[in-house]
Amino acid sequence: MATATEDTQQIEQALDRLGEASRKLTRASERQTRQIEVRLKDLVERGGTATDRLLRAIDREIHREIVVVKRELTKLEREAAGVKDAANRPVRKAPVAKKRAAKRATKKKTTAKKAKKRARVVA
Repeated sequence: MATATEDTQQIEQALDRLGEASRKLTRASERQTRQIEVRLKDLVERGGTATDRLLRAIDREIHREIVVVKRELTKLEREAAGVKDAANRPVRKAPVAKKRAAKRATKKKTTAKKAKKRARVVA
């Protein structure tokens, strides 16, 4: 049978091993925590960068659309002004076309007999 001193030493050795295992576990978990923090920081930075790029692209597209809408609005304003000016002008009557007397050329009608006589005379 083991003596009290041996039992105490075994208990102390077990506690020492348990303490060492606990310290190793603590160091490993601290290391993992630091790695997770680094990865998380990297993800947040990349997410922020991607968000900034997306916002810049959206901003550019919105500005392009605003320019197009402004051009179209200016064009419509010009057209509306032209229509308004046309509506405010006094209406002129269209000139009435004068009828011309139709001149008909009178054509001499030749009969078949006369045509044959002329053909003989010419030949």
